Amino acid sequence: MSVGITPAILAAAQGGGIDVAFAPLMTTLALQKGSGSATFTRASSGTVPDASWNWQSMASNIHRLWGGTWSGSSWSATGVTSTSKLGVTWFNQNGFGLLLEPSRTNTILYGRALTTWGKAADVTLTNNQTGIDGAANAATLYSAGGTAGWSTAYKISSQPSNTFSSSAFCKKDPAPGGFLCKSDGATGGVRMGYNPVDGSTHLITNWTGVDYGSTQHGDWFRPFVVFTDSNAIYVMHVALGNTPWNLTYTFTGPINVVTDANQLEVGYAPTCPIYTTSAAVTRAAETLKWPATNNLNATSGVLIVDTELPFLKDTSLLSSGTMGLVSLTASAASLCYYDFSAQAFKATDGTNTASVAAVPARGKRYRIAVRWDTTANQLQIGCKNITDSGPWSWGTVTAFAGSFAGSDGNITLGVGIPESILIPNMMILRKIQSTSTIQGIFT
Repeated sequence: MSVGITPAILAAAQGGGIDVAFAPLMTTLALQKGSGSATFTRASSGTVPDASWNWQSMASNIHRLWGGTWSGSSWSATGVTSTSKLGVTWFNQNGFGLLLEPSRTNTILYGRALTTWGKAADVTLTNNQTGIDGAANAATLYSAGGTAGWSTAYKISSQPSNTFSSSAFCKKDPAPGGFLCKSDGATGGVRMGYNPVDGSTHLITNWTGVDYGSTQHGDWFRPFVVFTDSNAIYVMHVALGNTPWNLTYTFTGPINVVTDANQLEVGYAPTCPIYTTSAAVTRAAETLKWPATNNLNATSGVLIVDTELPFLKDTSLLSSGTMGLVSLTASAASLCYYDFSAQAFKATDGTNTASVAAVPARGKRYRIAVRWDTTANQLQIGCKNITDSGPWSWGTVTAFAGSFAGSDGNITLGVGIPESILIPNMMILRKIQSTSTIQGIFT
């Protein structure tokens, strides 16, 4: 249960002091508190929308701030609500934070310029539309008769069996006229209807129970479907006229749909657009780290970190593996991580492991606290769903080994993450605090 921030609570925390505090504002990723410099690593370019939903391309080793404003050289948090926690900025708005993504490969070729795609005789593909990044002649106008049956444009990517996320950006349109289909030639396919008027989706055939839907990004919708299959996977745009496919809405031709950034990747949710032409393109994994020296008291302290899943439906989709939020080693299983098989946030010193159950879902921000102390022989982790104003939940106190084994000398965010995450805030206090103190400050 949360308590108010009394003078005694504030004094207790301030007496402990802050080792390091991070909020992802500047291109330099300067720490609000702490020593040393942050190092962000991504060995490739990456895309992210700015506050106006124009997709920006960031060069290698330049971090991406989801929900931020990009000036062309630096990020700011214009319009993002924030408060002060122990004298440092603390962002408290959903859908904002440092974006960290795993390595992903888009295997659909010519994902923007569809003029090389296979198509029906009545389909015209013209690469003359403004893209999601504001670039002229980047997106494709898909036109089809669509007066009876269906017409299609398609691209094929032959893949071994896996779980795939397939997505495309389609311009919002004043009249119905689109159908997005993700199909596997071996099994008949996963087909999903898409309405460009309101972004609504409707599954038609061969659902495998993973995820599907549509997200809105300014004037663009991004319909997506996640499925498990193999062999010749088709990414298709289909114009429908009179159809037996039992849609909850009807289409009439002729049909014109603007599409961009078609993507097929292995994973349980789509990630940010990866543009392709004549070859598949891989976006590299990314991490952020600082030196642990002078930024972490390994014998006593508290870690507070906020995180959000921007794309993954919920963590129950993955039955195994871990996701490192804050690591002191090269392994995800460290100071603070998520265990998908246990459906729990965990902290380990290398010998003992503390745990608290949680099933984070898309768009829900969670706050996690880890507390440790050698003298008290305590290691404990707790969390709360901030978005739904949930209460703090604390796991059982376990023994603490006295230090964190295997430290590589760094504090690293995003080790071994299988899906995209946002991290808007992180703070490490230099001595342990009670759960009531933590709850009083970090409500």
